Amino acid sequence: MASPQQIKTPLTDLLKIRHPVLLAGMNVAAGPKLAAAVTNAGGLGVIGGLGYTPDMLREQVEEIKSHLVDKNAPFGVDLLLPQVGGNARKTNYDYTKGKLDELITVVIESGTKLFVSAVGVPPKHVVDRLHAAGILYMNMIGHPKHVQKCLDVGVDIICAQGGEGGGHTGDVPTSILIPTVAKLCQGKTSPMTGQPVQVVAAGGIFNGQSVASALMLGASGVWVGTRFILADEAGAPKDHQEAVRTAGFDDNVRTIIFTGRPMRVRNNAYITNWEENRAEEIKELTSKGIIPVEHDFEHMEDIDDETIDNARPHLMGKAAAVVNEKKPAKDIVDELVNDAVFWLKKGNGYLTKPKLAADWADDEEFDDSNALPPQQVLTNKDGTKTVISYRFDDDGKKVKTTRRIRTTVVKEHVNPRVAERRGWAKFGLEKGHPPGPSFDTTSVGENIIFRPSVNWKAQAKEVEKEGEKGSLKEQLKDKKVKCRICNGEHFTARCPYKDTMAPVDEGAGGAGMDMDGGDDKPAPGGLGQSGGSYVPPAMRKGGAGVGDKMGGKYERDDLATLRVTNVSELAEEQELRDMFERFGRVTRVFLAKDRETNMAKGFAFISFADRSDAARACDKMDGFGYRHLILRVEFAKKSADSK
Repeated sequence: MASPQQIKTPLTDLLKIRHPVLLAGMNVAAGPKLAAAVTNAGGLGVIGGLGYTPDMLREQVEEIKSHLVDKNAPFGVDLLLPQVGGNARKTNYDYTKGKLDELITVVIESGTKLFVSAVGVPPKHVVDRLHAAGILYMNMIGHPKHVQKCLDVGVDIICAQGGEGGGHTGDVPTSILIPTVAKLCQGKTSPMTGQPVQVVAAGGIFNGQSVASALMLGASGVWVGTRFILADEAGAPKDHQEAVRTAGFDDNVRTIIFTGRPMRVRNNAYITNWEENRAEEIKELTSKGIIPVEHDFEHMEDIDDETIDNARPHLMGKAAAVVNEKKPAKDIVDELVNDAVFWLKKGNGYLTKPKLAADWADDEEFDDSNALPPQQVLTNKDGTKTVISYRFDDDGKKVKTTRRIRTTVVKEHVNPRVAERRGWAKFGLEKGHPPGPSFDTTSVGENIIFRPSVNWKAQAKEVEKEGEKGSLKEQLKDKKVKCRICNGEHFTARCPYKDTMAPVDEGAGGAGMDMDGGDDKPAPGGLGQSGGSYVPPAMRKGGAGVGDKMGGKYERDDLATLRVTNVSELAEEQELRDMFERFGRVTRVFLAKDRETNMAKGFAFISFADRSDAARACDKMDGFGYRHLILRVEFAKKSADSK
């Protein structure tokens, strides 16, 4: 099972893989089993199809699928498609033997996710077929001049392999090639996906450091070959694996004697003889389109076993000098990713962090003529200190302030734990400074002294009793409270009988009085009256009007009410009350809320006991920032029908 994703790049999203690690299509050296193991580990396994017929390629695909844990997991196929004829190398020939279209058909029918073209660019019609089937196309290159050719036919991904790589490779170092190719691909998009063309780095990638380096050079993934030759699932023969394990830094070489193209392999006596003693013969043969090794086998009368073994190349990159441990493919993938994450995080630690606004005095550069000079502290002979500081006044002018400070040592008894904490080492921005408060960065506003008490529980009870004595209920214990509406003795702020009686001193216009001839007596039905009958609310004065307001002096006075708009939907009534109570006593807070969501609708009403307090609040709070919005505050206006 693949490890959790730790590095996310555009390539991992494009290929639907967890890790930006691709197995190089090394033909026999890799094989279907290793390709499946890399895919199962979260990377992308690729099989090479050099010299394969369509049937052989189909068998290889079936084998890789048989080893996949997820049968729908992605994998790739790599074919060598060199240019033949024209101004191409004379030694180039068609490795597909005229079966390219049939091989592409196998690639499409097999459900391949990625098609890789090496040592050349495929025909345009092949790319169109691949894109029509939803298959991504990647091209191997070894020189920046090859980028445009790939873009012209519609490449989706470019794998740039530096000269350190094994097999067919160029001579441009990876550290130079990757950023150059990445820059050339800027602004270029894939015709199939519409996304930017991605760059994959190859050549000398063998551990997490090289993976992290490749990502920083501009690649979004890596193409790894030599390291996987020593995987347990690799198809490379034992002598090939041993050649990689024992290789030194000077044990591989680039030569053209095997294919007519530069190829990095493990050096031996046979290759050395060609390169040192038969260099002119190599040029002569390749200029005629003859591959030197094949020429040897055709003209040698007696070929011993040692020559045959030496004529079989062991492909490997420069990384073979530092690769010597054999392990499962999953462990290799996890090691590449985990180490890359470590080095990426370590690299991030080299970045300096911006200083906070409080640290402006630490800045040693004062190129700005308007900048304030740093504070100066001078020690006088009498033990006092002279502190010279600068500030800007209201007119924007610099003001110099000189203070003379005498330090007085005061001994105090504190809790041992408090004393211990004062000696702790500082951290964060104060790291490295001496323990204790710093008067340059700390302003002591209040010194709170904690004094332990033995009888603290008894003292707490006494304080609680003293608080009860001063309560409102205690003050009103011996007094009668009469309601100004019903003249009753109920200990509540709201009269419970208010809604069942007519106004006390406006009986002349009440509904009951109209029926009795307009007498000037109090309206019948009031609980504070000695006689009379009950008058329903609908028959009282103003009660018959539909939607009208009840008459009388008890109508709410909105002259001291503010209307607040542009209120955040996260606002709360208590928050609004706290903000406006700073200006005077608030008698009412109404925040309009949606019944379903219980979120504020954007407006509220604040009523003050005094209109002057409301005026001050309106002046100060209009334009006040609250919960990312700017409040609009104005006096509430009566509706047109409330005259």
